[in-house]
Amino acid sequence: QTKEDIDFLIEIFDIYIKELPILIVEIDNAINNNDYDKLKFFTHKLNGSALTLGIESIAEHCFAIESAATDQVVDSRVHELNAILRTHVEKVIEELKVLREKYFNLKS
Repeated sequence: QTKEDIDFLIEIFDIYIKELPILIVEIDNAINNNDYDKLKFFTHKLNGSALTLGIESIAEHCFAIESAATDQVVDSRVHELNAILRTHVEKVIEELKVLREKYFNLKS
């Protein structure tokens, strides 16, 4: 691991730590406003991020919500999936912060 590799990882962690909460807010807003286009867009975007990180549970929930948006159905199941999704993302953010700190300390 070179210093450049560690800097790159830290930068990636920072991006995800910043962007994941924004995506969750956008998904919440889309659900609350029955905005199916935005719901599909943001769940698809979060799905891609989750797959990049190798987090299949988030990807599965995103896919289910995205499918509901395609069918233009926002029901109690979608709200339940979204609550689970939010919890998973919060845990991932905390784990990313721990990893970021670990790699930051390796730099020193």
